[in-house]
Amino acid sequence: MSSPASPSLHGFSTSEPSHILESHTDHVPIEQIPGDFIAWSTPHAAPHTLVTSALSALPYFHTLSPDLKTWHHRPTVVDCLHASARPWEWNDEAAMSVLLLGHTHGTQTLAKSVSRVPAASQITFDQGQLSSTPLSSSPTLLPMSDAEIIDEISDLLVTIVRDISLGAPTALSLSAGYDSRLLLAILLHLGLRPTLATMGTTESTDVAVASRIAKDVDLPHRQVSLDPKDYLLHAREIVQLTSGTKTADNWHTYLFAREAGFDPSAIHWAGSNGEFVRSYYFDKGCLALASQMAPSQLAARFLTLKNSIARRLPPTGGKGLLTDRALATSVLASISARVPKHTNWLQALDEFYAFERVRHFIGNGLALYNRFNRTFSPFLDGRFLQLARRLPRKWKLNSRLHRTLIERFCPKLLDYPVAADGIPMRALNKAGSWLRRQPVTGYSVFGQVCDLPEFIEIIQESPHLDHFLDRKSRSLALQNKRSGLLGALLAFHHAGILREEHNRSISMPQNSPVA
Repeated sequence: MSSPASPSLHGFSTSEPSHILESHTDHVPIEQIPGDFIAWSTPHAAPHTLVTSALSALPYFHTLSPDLKTWHHRPTVVDCLHASARPWEWNDEAAMSVLLLGHTHGTQTLAKSVSRVPAASQITFDQGQLSSTPLSSSPTLLPMSDAEIIDEISDLLVTIVRDISLGAPTALSLSAGYDSRLLLAILLHLGLRPTLATMGTTESTDVAVASRIAKDVDLPHRQVSLDPKDYLLHAREIVQLTSGTKTADNWHTYLFAREAGFDPSAIHWAGSNGEFVRSYYFDKGCLALASQMAPSQLAARFLTLKNSIARRLPPTGGKGLLTDRALATSVLASISARVPKHTNWLQALDEFYAFERVRHFIGNGLALYNRFNRTFSPFLDGRFLQLARRLPRKWKLNSRLHRTLIERFCPKLLDYPVAADGIPMRALNKAGSWLRRQPVTGYSVFGQVCDLPEFIEIIQESPHLDHFLDRKSRSLALQNKRSGLLGALLAFHHAGILREEHNRSISMPQNSPVA
């Protein structure tokens, strides 16, 4: 990070922070600035300015002091609250969003007074006034053939990986899937020899496939098995780093990165947002092609059904925030309102995935990765987003673009499977492949976490959870192994501890809990 007297950067970019801050004045579209970042001027500058990249997936937050005279921005909600000396009041809408989606949406956080900085924006604070201006632009783009778009994406990905990796050791989280395998193909194409690590037991699909690849290409490879007890041992730091919005059933990101033991100076590559060109929500072959011109309202309906109240909320009859059906309905309506209205439904789902799912859910994972290594993904770069939007749907379905680029950079990587059935990736290019079930042995041990006596005691007895769900309903959730609900509750428990400690430190009274 730059010295306090210089502009600073959070995230990654090959552009200097000062150049990023000047881009708006120079009429440079924010999508054309390399990287995924938040850049800001020195607090002594007038006005004090912060600029966010096209996606800005790595979390960053801001708030005003109680007297509205000072603006504070920090990497976590807790940091913002400490800096501003504001009390932590629960944001019930954000908590409900975490239960329904597995993450927050928009700019909401679990603290009412703290907001996530928006993407593609310039925020200024001048003479006590805070303002935010969207920076995203829609330039007139010349027509391009499919081959030209794919060549542009190919060249761009190579450029990003080469420029960021320059002169540093490299590391890669390698699974059996497409995104990390494409990154490995690019690294090998550039003559780079990354250290690999994979999460899971020797029986898990990811470890079985990644181990074969690592052996055949002669790269160091580390297997990371998860220990259920580590979830509780490191819970406080995980919740602080993710501001309480990463549910415990997804804390493996931190545990994996901690145990992978990469060289601290290494650039760690991750496949975040590779799904933007792989139809994350509806990779359904001919059905997707036939329906792609359906209106964007269908995307909102699809998301509402996918995250339905019946599937996510505790059974009726309980007490507490998480049983509030009216609030859940309101939050789902708010989520639906964030689906783009000017595109067809599949494009709308793509945009929702990147700007909600990636920014919040995967963004939290990036925050955990960055605790141990500088972690980058070329798929977060604004230039990639622009090109990906122009890619025809047929190249997104069945990971066709990924297979094409892997063939270009390192074709032998197509010889390995993506599932336990042993079918090579190159053989998955047939029509109807989306109908075939791909058997996978996973890596999650959260079910074992839920059996730990310490975990059971927290869920049943924690006074910090009484606001969210009554104790009888929590006991039922334990009996029924409701992993999504239990994961949210463990995160909220530790967020509640941080909240209590913070409010006590600024001598503010606690809100009365809801029984």
